[in-house]
Amino acid sequence: TNIELQEQGNKSAFNLDKTNFNIQYGQYNSYENDFAFELNQSIEFPTVYSSQRKLAKEKIEDIISDIIKEKEAFVVEINVSPSNNINIQIDSVKGFTIDDCVEVSRLIEASLDREEEDYELQVSSAGLSEPFRVIEQYRKNLGNEIETITKKGIKIKGVLSKVTENDFEIEEAKMVKVDGKKKKQNVIEKHQLVYDQVKSTKIIIKFK
Repeated sequence: TNIELQEQGNKSAFNLDKTNFNIQYGQYNSYENDFAFELNQSIEFPTVYSSQRKLAKEKIEDIISDIIKEKEAFVVEINVSPSNNINIQIDSVKGFTIDDCVEVSRLIEASLDREEEDYELQVSSAGLSEPFRVIEQYRKNLGNEIETITKKGIKIKGVLSKVTENDFEIEEAKMVKVDGKKKKQNVIEKHQLVYDQVKSTKIIIKFK
């Protein structure tokens, strides 16, 4: 007697093929009736799954592109996990409200079919305490105090005074000894940094 069962796993960003589970009952290994089991799962090379996640991310970017422009906002991060957990962070110079997040979330849910592919969705604004991830965050905080840590471990605190596509500038105020002066003088030191040199940059939050 041959019994063949096919089990379809939950759909995800990976779109795994079916798992084939075969049970055979009869005289195989002895005079007694026994069972023979066989389990087959076809798994693609990891780069295939990475490509599928990239396509999922591009699809979401396409869905929200118009509303992002309408609200003069920008996407900080879109992350699609192997289990289809979709996390989106959005920011704006004017600020991105809870109502804005809800609106974007509803737009995505209306555009994706849960019957075709189940998912979990979280849309949020970028947190003030989180590191910058895109150039637009530097532009938004032009003139504000920031803290940058370079890949060499050097910490620089100062005012973000300039932002370009390739680099940014921090004006750091220092009290230093100047020749001919008895007291230390407040001197502004300018630091020109390329984005590739930076480990992290955060805004310095001040409570009045």
